[in-house]
Amino acid sequence: MRTSPCTLPALGIAGRGLASLVACGVAAGLAACGGGGEPPPQAPPRPPNAVIQVGSGYLTAEEIDRWVDTVALVEPTETRPSWRRKALTQIVLPRKVGSLLLGAERDSARAAVQAAFASLALGGTPPADGPGIERLEGTWKQVGLDYWGMALSLEPGSWSEVFETAAGFATVRLVQAPPREEWRPDTPLVLDHVTQYYLRLEEDPRSLIGDARRQMEVRAIDPEWEWILPKFLEYEKW
Repeated sequence: MRTSPCTLPALGIAGRGLASLVACGVAAGLAACGGGGEPPPQAPPRPPNAVIQVGSGYLTAEEIDRWVDTVALVEPTETRPSWRRKALTQIVLPRKVGSLLLGAERDSARAAVQAAFASLALGGTPPADGPGIERLEGTWKQVGLDYWGMALSLEPGSWSEVFETAAGFATVRLVQAPPREEWRPDTPLVLDHVTQYYLRLEEDPRSLIGDARRQMEVRAIDPEWEWILPKFLEYEKW
């Protein structure tokens, strides 16, 4: 099972409570509050293809549908709306909420993994001052649905593009797996990964993201997605 963010060293930001972090994310649609009396950054404009609003951020259908094939492989008897709903709630929404909390730390985490990937893609090793390679073995329940899903498109020995996971950034390498046509919901894999978390509070980041989500407005802004987004997410804030 991959290392939980809460077991990593603290960033020294524990004093910035949840209310402060969420206020930054909701007010700015970005991760960090401005300091030194500077005004907070402006919220990003609404993308033309946005389907769901999360705080002052947005999700597009493409971001969610990227994971539909992964969910379909895990739950093949379900329907496309169900796959979309689970891709949203299990992968994309937690990632979006986390991305709204800590901007500078998030940027640093992404840069660290991008630097590692640049070296790994050329056959090298990650920089000594950044995150190293760790190994994972197991089904999607052990390695994480997003890590497992990223391996779907990989040939053994190749590294994935850098992607955002809940509370961090990562790249994964498929080490061992059965032929693709033999993959099932319980198919075990062997993966290497390089991950850098940006939520390293002593509090469990899963709980932090869940609590932050409950303080943000989450609503469908495209009629097609009104019955895909679980209703409790729309009303939970209120």
